[in-house]
Amino acid sequence: MCRPWQSWRGPRTTRWRSIAILQEGGSAVLAVVEAALTAAVIRAVKVAGTPAEGAIEALQAALDSGGHIAVVSNNSAECLGIPDRARDCAIDRRDYRASRPVLRPDLMKPSPHPLLAAASDIGVAPNLTVLIGDSLTEVETARAAGTGSVGYANKPPKEMLLAEAGADAVVLGMGEITDSLRSSVRLGRRRPSRPDLLDARRRSFSR
Repeated sequence: MCRPWQSWRGPRTTRWRSIAILQEGGSAVLAVVEAALTAAVIRAVKVAGTPAEGAIEALQAALDSGGHIAVVSNNSAECLGIPDRARDCAIDRRDYRASRPVLRPDLMKPSPHPLLAAASDIGVAPNLTVLIGDSLTEVETARAAGTGSVGYANKPPKEMLLAEAGADAVVLGMGEITDSLRSSVRLGRRRPSRPDLLDARRRSFSR
């Protein structure tokens, strides 16, 4: 996911700034800001590099095991509509895709709204789903929605921070998720359960 306008800690700052713009300048001003933001993200997506190593395999493993895929993003619908190498594969068979609500920054993550909407659309209870993300905001969003959370520590400092934020599990690579899903199929559980993902790798830290 391409997020040139936010730090790895998540979109919290952008979300609150957008809400402030809406309150102070009204929807007309927010619409101008949103259009500029969308244009910037689209430009970045078009020159983005390859997907995270193992991401495509993890998506395919989820589908092969009978699970559902929902893409929940704070990026715009226009951004999510641009083809990329990940969506050219398993992600094209996703069950649901949620983008940034137009002119509703209050419904962006860490609001639970996107996850609850995805679970409702797919037809599963939120507590049977797991959000995989690489920021503290994702962990907070999952907690608010009552879903499980797997923190993807794609940079060394994130491992401890994601665990301390309350992620149910932390992985260092997407391959761990793939292995866990494939193990569930080998054990005869065609549809993966929430523990299958959360047991990918649990980590605890002491200060």
